[in-house]
Formats: sequence, structure tokens, C-alpha cells
Amino acid sequence: MKKIGENKFTWVIKNFSSLQHETFHDYAFEIDTDVCSWDLFTYPKGYKGGDSLVVSLAVTDGQSLPSEWARYVKFRLTIVNHLSHELSIHRETNIWFDEKAPGWGLSGMLPFAKLHDKDGGFLVNDELKIVAEIEALEVIGTLDESKDLLDKTCIDVNGFQVLPSQVEAVRGMFERHPDIAVEFRAKNQHLRTACMNFLLSLSEMLIKSLEEFSNEDLMEADIALTYLKDVGFKVDWLEEKLEEVREKKTKVYTGKAQLQHMEEEFKVLNKKCLELKDLVEKQNADVTAANVALSFSDKAPGWGLSGMLPFAKLHDKDGGFLVNDELKIVAELEALEVIGTLDESKDLLDKTSSSVNERIDVNGFQVLPSQVESVRGIFERHPDLAEKFRAKNQHLRTACMNFLLSLSEMLHKSLQELSNEDLVEADVALTYLKNAGFKCNHFTFPTLVLWCIGTYGFTSLCFRLWSLSLMVNKADDNKFTWVIKDFSSLQSFEICSDEFLIGGYKWRLFAYPKGIETDYLSLYLGVETFEYLPLRWRRHAKFSLQVVNPIYEQSPILRGSLLWTSIKMLPLVIVDSKDGGFLVNDELKIVAEVDVLQVTVASDASERSQEAAYYVTGSSDLQKETRVGNETVDVNGFQVSTSQVASVRCIFENHPDFASKVLSNNQHLKSTYMNVLLGLIETLCQLPEKLSDVDLSEASAAVVYLTQVGFKMDWLEKKLQELKEKKKMMNTGKAQLQHMEEEFKILNKKCLDLKDLLDKQNEDLSAANVAFSFDDVV
Repeated sequence: MKKIGENKFTWVIKNFSSLQHETFHDYAFEIDTDVCSWDLFTYPKGYKGGDSLVVSLAVTDGQSLPSEWARYVKFRLTIVNHLSHELSIHRETNIWFDEKAPGWGLSGMLPFAKLHDKDGGFLVNDELKIVAEIEALEVIGTLDESKDLLDKTCIDVNGFQVLPSQVEAVRGMFERHPDIAVEFRAKNQHLRTACMNFLLSLSEMLIKSLEEFSNEDLMEADIALTYLKDVGFKVDWLEEKLEEVREKKTKVYTGKAQLQHMEEEFKVLNKKCLELKDLVEKQNADVTAANVALSFSDKAPGWGLSGMLPFAKLHDKDGGFLVNDELKIVAELEALEVIGTLDESKDLLDKTSSSVNERIDVNGFQVLPSQVESVRGIFERHPDLAEKFRAKNQHLRTACMNFLLSLSEMLHKSLQELSNEDLVEADVALTYLKNAGFKCNHFTFPTLVLWCIGTYGFTSLCFRLWSLSLMVNKADDNKFTWVIKDFSSLQSFEICSDEFLIGGYKWRLFAYPKGIETDYLSLYLGVETFEYLPLRWRRHAKFSLQVVNPIYEQSPILRGSLLWTSIKMLPLVIVDSKDGGFLVNDELKIVAEVDVLQVTVASDASERSQEAAYYVTGSSDLQKETRVGNETVDVNGFQVSTSQVASVRCIFENHPDFASKVLSNNQHLKSTYMNVLLGLIETLCQLPEKLSDVDLSEASAAVVYLTQVGFKMDWLEKKLQELKEKKKMMNTGKAQLQHMEEEFKILNKKCLDLKDLLDKQNEDLSAANVAFSFDDVV
């Protein structure tokens, strides 16, 4: 024990964790205001199995003191925390020490779990430091001395000698409980005073906050109540208060356990919320990244980066983005590739500046001012023309309308300028427009009329139409039968038939018994000796191929096409099946029917062009209306408007041979092809979210059409497939994002509800953890 002040002592207990004694005490010490010796002692293992540290103060030489000695002492104990003074534990009390109660302890000062915590700061090098401050307020040595002292310092209240500072409390107690000491038996004034002090100390203890109450305190309070009742006090009211304190203590303890559980649950839930929020933001970023068009061009002069900064974060006062309501943006731009310079475009600017940018809406189609009258004229004569037109994308709609206008303009050419190939391609173009949803029936018959009048004269019209119908229908002499022997044992990748003559031309069939990268039997129809035919030869034929099944002759396998010469017939499993019926004696029978459509244009047709134009348009005025785009420039054999020059040049620079197999020499058709291609590219340059499934389907149809007329479209097919994948990824991402956002809302609501419960639980605990006042107790 070390004295560090007038009545202040420090006790350092070494090797505290290894102490095996039930009780451990220090050497006796004396204070300046008294002549007796005092001692501090503690219970390293707990008092009677308790779970917290108890420190007690006792008079060590009581037997040597005069009879009926007493000491009224104020003492304060501190368990020192080496980390912070604020974390140290302080307890203080005033109490009488006498022969019957020479020692008093302060229980529940510090739970052992907290004391032995490595990071708690109470045990450093396994040493515990306790500071004691003791002041003797009253000293009674002998009976005579005590009597004189009592007469001088104490006041009688209902037969009890109490200090002046206690008078008001004792009087209040007797006013509320007048029969409190009716059965009190002790006559000795010292003992009566000690018992009253005991009762006051117990009442004062119940005023403490619930957090300061330990289970040992409640146990000792029960013992004290029993003692007071044994000596004759009626303390049922105090017993009720003690029970109320116990219930509050239990409620606070239970509430804290629930609060701790709820806080842990809230932490877990809040962590899930934050993780899900991060996933939502990442998914949003992925969707935004997928919703980016393929490349920059003169069709898409501007691009934006969306979702850069949420407005909530931008407008946050403490966010740091807005200072004096000013937003600062820094842009860094590096041109990696340049197509089209100022010198190249200077000549074009004067021609295009007044007409390129303006477009006018006519029945839902965006057209140039120069096309307005033509389009209006078409809709006036054919109001239901676009009733079933499906595409919603404005670029595709404009491209299809340009296609229709170009086709109409082509039919106003002189008959001498129209070749058979032009008319065949016009029919293919009509098929594409009808597939896209236009009602073009008014074009089909006049086209044939124009063809026949311009070629053979009006008098032979009926004969030519009859001849054409014969060519389209199957005739007996347009069939060829091919029997393939030993089919199952064939090892060749490709086999071919003998050449055969139909429609005045030689043909040959090709078969692939093992399939071509598939498990299907594939058949091809080819023109024989085509290398000896004139340059730019073309045959328009309708053909069908039949794999004969002798067992099921009513259900032959039949495939036909006007455009393709390759056909995937039927699975090889079915062909090779014993019960399939196709192989008889290991022979496979194939029947081919070919109808050749061939027309030769005569040179004396120009004189009847005006008459034929009437059949096509119904009016000579429309001929003027449909002639659009007078200002054109030739780019690699294609007549394009000045506004399209840079785009077309760019296409040819990147894909020099993409139009090398386009056979048509008709400039109107070629311009139409180029308009479709440019419209298609313009469509692909849009954001995926702005393109519908119908738009993509129409784009695929446009690619197929351009491939059929001779363009190499593999590069654009890849871009279209890339766009479809982005669209699919974006749709899937949006669906996942919506699901995640809904899940986040539910989870966030749970978090908020749990937080409300936490706040309410905290309020309940705060309300329960309120100490009694002295008036409440007595």
C-alpha cells in the first residue's frame, strides 16, 4: 500500500490472474483523521461464486478500541484503467463501521470478463491497480465520549439520533411510513443509530442507476432487508421498491440482449443491402456499356456517356462536386482515325447545306423536301400502301420509302433502257417491299405489261403472257430423274449426275452423301459449262428437287426456290433408316424439275414507252413527282446524293470488293441498293435500346436482300449479329436489374423497419434505465 495523499492510498496487486486465494488483502494503513488501522481486501475468484470483482474496507484493530466504538466514514474506491482515466471504475459511499459491522464492501464493481479482457486496459503486466480515498466523518471511541458527541452533533427524530444532514430524510421516511419502527426492539442509542444509517444507506443504494446495479448488489440488498426486518423495522414498501428495481434490471438486461441481437441482424442485413446496391450499380453500368452504338460516323456525329454521376451525389452539399453552384468538367479527346477531311468535303458543302438536314414527316415517313410531293401523291392514290408496314425505326422507314421511290422512278425510264435483268431485279425488289409490309400489288401487273408492250408490241401481249404462264408451270419435258446406286457405301464427299438439257440449257445435279458440316443430305443444282456462256450471263429459274420414297409416294420430300441453288433436304438418319423407305436395294432416287424463265428485250420498244408509263403510274403527272435527288455524284459506279458521298466512300475504303458481284447496270436500282445499305448502317449506329425486335428482323431481311442482289455483306452481318447480342444482353441485363432493384427495395425496407425497431428498443431501454429519487424510494 502506498500513500499518495493526505487520505489517499494506492494498492497494486501483482500476478492477479494467478492468485489462488479466496480472499486477498493488503497491509494495514492509517488515515490522518483517525487513530485506528484500516485494511483493503478483495476476492480474486468472486464473492460466493459471483462473476464480478468485490473490494471491501474494514477496521483491523476493532478489538483494541473502546467498547461500542463507531466510525462514520466516507470512502471512494477506483479501479484504474491504464488506457484512459474515463474508463476507470469509481464507487463512493458513506457508512458507519462499528463492532457489529467492522467491514463493508462494494460489490459488482467490475465484471471479471471485462477485467481479464486483454484489450480492456485494467490488467497491465498482470497487475491490478486500486486507489482508495478515505475520510472519517465521525469517530466514537468510548461510551462517555460517544454520549457527549451524540449530544453535541446528533438530533433526535422519533427516538433515533441522526446527523443534521440526515434529519430531513428520516423525517420524510416517518411521515410516509409512521409505523416503520413500531416493533423496533433495540434500546442502545448507538445500535439504533447504526440501524437507521443502515436503512438510509439501503434506500440510497436503490437510487443508483440500473447500470450500476450488479446481481451481487441485489443479493446483498435482500440480505440487508432481512436483517432490518429481523431487528423490527417494517420495510415492506422498501421490499416492493427492491422488487421493482429487480424487474427493471431484468427488463434492461433482456432488452440489451435483444438490442444486441437486433444490431447484429441489422449489420448483416445492411451489409447485404450495400452488396446488392453495388451489384445494382454494376449491372446498371453493364447495361449502359451494352447500350452503345457500334461506331462514329457522319450518321452519328455525337455520343454521350450516361450514368456518370447520380444527381443525389452531385447535389450533395458535402459531395464536393458543386462549389458556389458551379460544376467543372474536363474533357480529353484524341482522334484515333479520321475519314473525310475538310478539303474533300468543301465542294460538297455548298451543294448540300440547304437541303441535307431538313426532313418532313409524310404519313409517318421522314422524307426530304424534294420528295414530299412524290410521297404525298403515292399515298393519295394508294392510301393503304403502308397499313401493314411493321418497322418503327425511322431510319429503316426512310430507307424503304427511298427504295419505293427509286423503283417507281426506274419504271419511268424508256423501254429501251430497261433490260430483262432490270425487270427481274424489280420483281425481287417488289418481293422485299411486300415482305416489309407495303401493299405493292398495283406495281406487279403493270410491270409485266410494260415488259411485254416494250418488247413485242401490244398485239402480242396476250400470247406472251400465255407463254410466260407455260414457262412458270411444270411441263412434262422439264424433269430429270437421277438414281444413285450403292448409296450407303459411297465414300466421296461430293458426287454429281450426268448433264441434262432443260429449257435449252445444260444442267447438272450435285449431292453430298455425308452432308456439308451438317447431318443432312444436301443437293445442289448447277449450270453446266457456264464458263463458255457470255459475260454477265444470268438465268432466272424456278426448280424443285424430290427425294422419292416408294413406300410413301403421297408424301415426297420436296424443296423449291426461286433464288437459291443449294438445298438442305432431310436428315441422313432418315435416309439411311431401313424402315424409312428412301433406299430400295441401296438405291436413292431424286427427281429434279426446272422451269427456265427467259425474256429477250427488243430494240423497237421506245415508241410505246409513254403508253406503258400510264399503266405503271396511272398518270403522267406522277412521272415528274418521282424524279428526286437531281444533285448526284458517281462513287464507284453508284449515283448517290451529295450528302451520301462521304459515307459511300468510307464503305468502299473499308470494303473495296463488297459490290464486285452486283450485276445490275440500272442506275436507279443501284441507287436503291445503296440507299437500303446506308439506311441499314444508319440503323445499326443507333443505341440498342432504341431498336425493337421488329427493327432487327427488318434489318436482317435487308441484309438478305442485299446479299441476293450481289453485295458481300459478311462484314455487316457480323455487326448486325453483334448488335443483336448487345440487344439481348441489354434486355437480359435490364430484366436482371429490375429483379435486383425490386429485391433491393424489399431488403432496404427490411433494413429501415429493423432500424425503427432498434430505435424503439433503445427508447424503451432508456425509459427503463431511470434511477429512483429518494422520494420515490421512501
